[in-house]
Amino acid sequence: MCMKVLVELANRAREVSGVRIYKKNVEAVLSAVLKSGDFWEIVDMSSLPVPAASGIVKVLIDEGILFIDDEENIKLTQKGFDFVRELGIETFEDHLCKACEGRGIPFYAELNLYREFLQLTKDRPKAIRDYDQGSVTPETTISRVLFMDSRGDLRNKDIIVLGAEDDLTGLAVALTRKAKSVLVIDIDKRLIDFDNQIFKELGIDNARAMVWDLRNPFPKDML
Repeated sequence: MCMKVLVELANRAREVSGVRIYKKNVEAVLSAVLKSGDFWEIVDMSSLPVPAASGIVKVLIDEGILFIDDEENIKLTQKGFDFVRELGIETFEDHLCKACEGRGIPFYAELNLYREFLQLTKDRPKAIRDYDQGSVTPETTISRVLFMDSRGDLRNKDIIVLGAEDDLTGLAVALTRKAKSVLVIDIDKRLIDFDNQIFKELGIDNARAMVWDLRNPFPKDML
């Protein structure tokens, strides 16, 4: 009976998200919720695109299996606990490499860059729901930049970072001092001002950040 319900939940989540979703994806989200109530950690642990995970969570809330507490954590209701127990769903287990956290590139390969980034961003703007922000860890951001470098996409390149600067990836790229130029574009003025202030303080004159809503076409002078 529960397996049939899983299929029905997956079908409803597919309608909500517009993304193909299977019962195993619903199981993955429930397994992740047993581990963490943070939405972005649930996305990561379930290995799903954001729209799919969001659609599943919404349907499970509508069904009374999940709820959001006062601290905006996603939790199982008693009905939810009974549901996962009957299905035999267990808490998510992470078997990724502890050194690189499954990224393949350890952030500590460039410790000076990591330490500088960590120090400069200790007072970074907080993520806000207005723009569906959810910043990754500093270690993830630095590993991302090192991955770019390993693929030949950093040194002496003109780089544009479009949106998602809540991770401060554009700032991290600029801090390497290896790119030819860096342009960061994001809708959040707080992040743009934060980046530009650091660029100015450190004399990184080949990097700049500007506010723009990427839902709108770029003006000709930006192309």
